[in-house]
Amino acid sequence: MARTGYWWGGAKRLESRGGVWEGHTGVMRDSARGAFTLLELLVVVAIIALLAAILIPALAGARQRAKTAVCLGYLRGAGLGLQAYQSEYPDYFPGPNTTGAEITRLTTAYVFRNERTEPTFNTDWMSPIVGQPLSLPDDRIARIYALNNHRLRCPNTDYRYDGAGPNPGVGIDDPTNMQIASYVAVFNFHVYRADEAPAGTLFQPADVQALVALPRGYRFRLSQVGSPAAKVFALDGTRFVNHTMNDQVQFHKPWSQVRGGNYMDFGPALSDINGSPYRAVAGVPTAATLKFGFRHQGKLNALFFDGHAETQDQAAARDVRQYFPTGATVVQAAQTSDVNDADGMTIP
Repeated sequence: MARTGYWWGGAKRLESRGGVWEGHTGVMRDSARGAFTLLELLVVVAIIALLAAILIPALAGARQRAKTAVCLGYLRGAGLGLQAYQSEYPDYFPGPNTTGAEITRLTTAYVFRNERTEPTFNTDWMSPIVGQPLSLPDDRIARIYALNNHRLRCPNTDYRYDGAGPNPGVGIDDPTNMQIASYVAVFNFHVYRADEAPAGTLFQPADVQALVALPRGYRFRLSQVGSPAAKVFALDGTRFVNHTMNDQVQFHKPWSQVRGGNYMDFGPALSDINGSPYRAVAGVPTAATLKFGFRHQGKLNALFFDGHAETQDQAAARDVRQYFPTGATVVQAAQTSDVNDADGMTIP
């Protein structure tokens, strides 16, 4: 007696004749097919939702890590430029009393030259070291826009100046179409002690010296900075955060900037100094601080004098030893952001 079987694929019918199975094309007779029940559908939806909850934060985190890596790459590139500058001008680095000295001395009487390596302001440390490698524009105003909007812009800074800065003009009448500066150099390495400054130079402001005093005889040279691998040359941030508005930054336009302007800052260890992008209230960073300073998931990137760059959390970033030359003295430890310093401590 012939037995008939079916493949669920529906293409073959098998018949047994004399103990031998033979197949030929047939039609699947059983048309009944399984369907998803409501419970099964809900299980599938739940699994998809669970996977999305796991993967979306991971993808967002990966994107942020990629932005941090790009930012570190920009700082390392600036570090290479710094090393090249020091090869050409041994022991010196660009700042308001070196590359910007004439601008500082002459203030508004200074006539800017159309050279891509000339600082756009006296505190512009970027143009002298990256002007040639990045093929920056020779025109001063075009160079400012290039530095802020294109060539050295951290991926996490998509904010613009509010246009309310003092002394409008100087070639930039509407800075609202310009991104905020991504990086600042540490002002403390570029100035004299107030009681040793020659006329027409920049010196350490009185309110800063009241907290940490520069060593006597310090002269903004690499050999006097201390360990190049332990001292921060530049880092994430931009000055003139308006704490009242909480999220506004003014574009500081005078040619000769006496407290760093948009290009320099005193560092996270002195975060309560006016204009700091690293300010915290009762130990908690403000919204502006997280946007303009600690913008890499609550951390920041820093470039050191030896050319290496690294990401630091807020505790490490507030180490006062990173932002002052060897031999500086902590005067009022209670007024710094470094919980580990002490009055009278000499910075190594």
